[in-house]
Amino acid sequence: MQYLTFGKNIIDNSLFMLIQDPPQGHIKPLGGLWCTEYSLEYPNYNEWLDFLNNHPSYFIHKYPLKTKALVLTLKDSSNIFILDSLEKLEYLKNNYTLDNNFSFEKLSHDYDGIYIKIFKLNDKYIQEYDVNSLILFNLDCIDYYDQAIINFDADFFENEESTYTINLTNNRIYNSNSFGRN
Repeated sequence: MQYLTFGKNIIDNSLFMLIQDPPQGHIKPLGGLWCTEYSLEYPNYNEWLDFLNNHPSYFIHKYPLKTKALVLTLKDSSNIFILDSLEKLEYLKNNYTLDNNFSFEKLSHDYDGIYIKIFKLNDKYIQEYDVNSLILFNLDCIDYYDQAIINFDADFFENEESTYTINLTNNRIYNSNSFGRN
């Protein structure tokens, strides 16, 4: 499985913020490396980019029309918690307790990341998530990455039928040094 992260073209520990539990009243943690699924079978589709394409107000203040990205491939040994049921959500709340939710910080001691499948959970929990999301806690679980450039149409804000393309540079960079946890 491959994942796309948007807005950067390198992985560097000095730019990586360790995972922190969300502020009171929020669901999303701070830090980590946020990604969405990417498929070579559909190389010009990504769930997050499609969401931005359909909600330009999210996009306008954050990104230029030509933006850096990375397509990551995780190591086979990666330990990712798949949150795809209410039972698993209860497991997290009972075993990684934080108030009436769960602690991402505690979870990061046992897992390399969490993949949150929002359509499998109830609306209350996912109110802050817009798409299925992988949040990596540990960069060392990345086997390699390819750099990419995302191009949105110049008429992005005027045209409901605007498009984007994902252009891989085919410059595969392997995780030969540790750029993960300190």
